[in-house]
Amino acid sequence: MLSIDYVLIVVLLISIYTDLRFQKIYNVVIFPAVLFALGYHLAIGGAYGILFSLKGAGIGLLLFLIPYLLGGLGAGDVKLLAVVGAYKGIGFVLYSALITAIIGGIIALAILLYRRELLKTISSLLTGMRICHLPTLADEGKVSFPYGVAIALGSMTSYVVM
Repeated sequence: MLSIDYVLIVVLLISIYTDLRFQKIYNVVIFPAVLFALGYHLAIGGAYGILFSLKGAGIGLLLFLIPYLLGGLGAGDVKLLAVVGAYKGIGFVLYSALITAIIGGIIALAILLYRRELLKTISSLLTGMRICHLPTLADEGKVSFPYGVAIALGSMTSYVVM
């Protein structure tokens, strides 16, 4: 692992803490992290390095933009994945987003099972599909959890797997 990887892991751990404790991923963590990644890649790789970082951040933003616009994710979640992309590039952020979605699904399923709401949720989804109305992600009664945790776990898992 490179030293920049340790910086990203610290950012992810801070984001886990703030998302669990305050349900927020703070810009005071996100923006310096992105600037550090951009500066690092510029210093190491020049124009190619900063393009590597910008493309990764852009893909990270785009991947979670639709769920954010539908009300399923907070802005901090979107920016956190962009940070991952800024540090590690397109390939890593794509893989991390996939692992994040799997981990997020497992967490959501566990919460539904714990609350004994799984069958009710499945029934609501099927009813919505039958009448051609899919509920938005921001509908009342949704199961929510700090998704920054899933992003951080997905990104750290990607370190191990890749």
